[in-house]
Amino acid sequence: MLKILPAFLVENNAKLLIKYDGERIIKQYTIRILFNDLNFSSLGKDTDSPYSLLSDIFKENKKILDEVLNFFSNEIMPSIENTKDKFGDKCIMSVLLEERNNNIIYTLHIQTVKGTKHDCGINYIELHNKMLMEEI
Repeated sequence: MLKILPAFLVENNAKLLIKYDGERIIKQYTIRILFNDLNFSSLGKDTDSPYSLLSDIFKENKKILDEVLNFFSNEIMPSIENTKDKFGDKCIMSVLLEERNNNIIYTLHIQTVKGTKHDCGINYIELHNKMLMEEI
């Protein structure tokens, strides 16, 4: 699925956080590049325009930008919509992407009014579907 982003994360010793927060009225998305080196601050912010912010963050590299926007459009946004359908608009869903042992590892957190669930794995779709099947 993702081929260029893992190399970018390794080269920059970083992780990518994408979060939807339905409890907020404005700026419901958080997009951040989190550097493992504490001497660097993160890139990104809270926004209502995740595509625009992703474009700003990755504007220097069109290949990474295309891959990230494709992943966001085809995987993250449908997952957010599925999560909202199951648990309501006030849910919170975050995905942390990091490279580990030549694999992209996804850590998924879903918070609802009933509770919080988190899991991690190397297949984002399976991970999200598994969490939706479980009661929180």
